[in-house]
Amino acid sequence: MKLTQNIINMTARNAAEFVVLKERFDVFVEQVEAIGRDKPRLGIKVSKSDTQLSFGVEFAATHIRFQAFPAYDDDHHLIGKIFVTRQSHRLFSTEEVLGVVTFDRFGLSDIEDTGPNDCFTLTACAEGIIGHFLHLAIGRPVIQAK
Repeated sequence: MKLTQNIINMTARNAAEFVVLKERFDVFVEQVEAIGRDKPRLGIKVSKSDTQLSFGVEFAATHIRFQAFPAYDDDHHLIGKIFVTRQSHRLFSTEEVLGVVTFDRFGLSDIEDTGPNDCFTLTACAEGIIGHFLHLAIGRPVIQAK
């Protein structure tokens, strides 16, 4: 294996891009926590993970987890991918993938908005994103027929 200057430069750029992505995700987590704290009538509980890029949401006995990972876009810049899973630890100790949200350094996501915006931003639409995935989780049967 040979390390070229190009690989070293790309690694440095990726490190800087990751810091920005993490900041966007952290703001998203803070806003989700604020929903649980500021709107107790919704009954949403948020639990942060020991890892820096993960948190869980509980609502109406439904548990979902948001786990972010870095990935490359078509131009080899870092983007964030948040895998959203339904947790069924009490029943089967399994996870079911509900979907993946991609976001860029500006916090723009690939979730389409039916309103005047083109897409949801992580930093402005946390409640809509959480609601979207809770709706998906509750709408799926817990036990799949074989």
